[in-house]
Amino acid sequence: MPAFEAERRAALYALATLTGKPPAELDGQADACATPPGVSALIPVGDGQALLARRPDVRQAERQLAADTARVGVATAALYPSITLGGSVSLGAQNIEDLGKSSSFNFSLGPLLSWNFPNLTAARARVRQAEAGGGGFARRV
Repeated sequence: MPAFEAERRAALYALATLTGKPPAELDGQADACATPPGVSALIPVGDGQALLARRPDVRQAERQLAADTARVGVATAALYPSITLGGSVSLGAQNIEDLGKSSSFNFSLGPLLSWNFPNLTAARARVRQAEAGGGGFARRV
C-alpha cells in the first residue's frame, strides 16, 4: 500500500506542477474525486520523428544546415570550369518583302567555356572558409 500511496503523491505533485497550483490545493480536490478522469478519445501525437519535425528549433537548424551545405557547394563549384550554352536568333533582310522568307532567319548556337586562372590555393581556401563559417552550426551541435 505505501508504494501505491507514494505513486499517487508523485502523480499529484506532477499534476500540481502542470496546473500551476500548490499541491495542498490539489489534495482536497483529489480526495473528492471517486474515479480518476479518463480520456474520451485518443490524442494524436504521432511518432517521435514527426514530433521533432514540428519543433521550430529543429526546423531552423535544418534550414541553417541546408544553407551552409549550399555555400560549401558553391565554393566547391569554383574549382571547376563553367560551361555555358549560348544562342541567338535573328531576323534580317535586304528588302522588307524578304522578311518572311526562310533566308531571312539566322541563328547561332555555341558553348562558352570559362575558367578563372587555376588558383587552386585560393579556391580551396574559400571552400574551407565556407565549411568553417556556416554560422557556427557545427560548433553549436
